[in-house]
Amino acid sequence: RFEDRGVATEEEICRYSSIVVPEKGEYQAILSDGTKVWINSDSKLEFPDRFCENIREVKLTGEAYFEVAYDNRYPFVVNVGGMEVKVLGTRFNVNSYDRDTIRTTLVDGSVCIKDVFSDRETLLCPDEMATYCRSTRLVTKEKVDPFVYTAWKEGKFVFENETVEEI
Repeated sequence: RFEDRGVATEEEICRYSSIVVPEKGEYQAILSDGTKVWINSDSKLEFPDRFCENIREVKLTGEAYFEVAYDNRYPFVVNVGGMEVKVLGTRFNVNSYDRDTIRTTLVDGSVCIKDVFSDRETLLCPDEMATYCRSTRLVTKEKVDPFVYTAWKEGKFVFENETVEEI
């Protein structure tokens, strides 16, 4: 748990920390604003010791599940290599293990997926997943059962229509 010391002023320097989770590991953290983050195996989360200016921004490599503390003055942004997920308060999962695709699955609330190169935005509603293709910079949406994509944080495996060999 990281202590809430409020938003940093312009004069203060924002220091960044990283949580690196090795393969076969998982980690949970509570950021200084109260946002809860479950970080999956082989992932990295970079975040400031206290949020600066008018935005709460973190950087993710791998997979993490977020329960964002609501604050309508300061949006929360997850930067995932060329794509941003912007929220005010919600629960969602981001998976960027695949080199070319980033999948964002919304449990509740709403999130905006933004391609940082073109500024195109896509709004997600609960029970939707957006797939962002880095090579084409396109976003597709589909209805899904979010449990399938978030069960890992509870230590569960979910398989749908897969053969024993695939599992």
